[in-house]
Amino acid sequence: SSITNAQLSGVYTVGSLGGEDYNSLTNPGGFFFLFNTNGLSGNVTAQITSDLLNESGVVSINKWSRTWTVMIVQQSPSVKTIQHSGCSDHLIFFNKADNLTIDGRFNATGADRFLHFNSDCNDRSVMRLDGDCQNVTIRNCVVASDNNQTSISTGGAIHVY
Repeated sequence: SSITNAQLSGVYTVGSLGGEDYNSLTNPGGFFFLFNTNGLSGNVTAQITSDLLNESGVVSINKWSRTWTVMIVQQSPSVKTIQHSGCSDHLIFFNKADNLTIDGRFNATGADRFLHFNSDCNDRSVMRLDGDCQNVTIRNCVVASDNNQTSISTGGAIHVY
């Protein structure tokens, strides 16, 4: 199922188990798409319920108005893998996003790393922060990349531009 035509506020689920609010983060029609289209009316938490193995990366997470916060976390204390399915874009692209946290711990405690972001692209970073992103935290996550580029625009697993 998906939620449409309303500003987002509260907790949403993202996964492929069935019954989640969204089945993708970065694909058209996924969480980032509706987030960008509808905007926010309060703080938002996206809970990852399962592996997301077919993420295209084509939809970025864009700046939102006000000072609402967005958190991306896993729903249960087990590893969730977010995998790039193509190499046309970065897996996660933060476009002027502020007040965003990706936290790989369960219930924001402990030292576990339950969120894994993987890309086998050799010419794109896994995550790219662009356009003066502020207050962005990536905590207790595994970010794995086959990126072998050294250029300022595509190099590294996490690229800040």
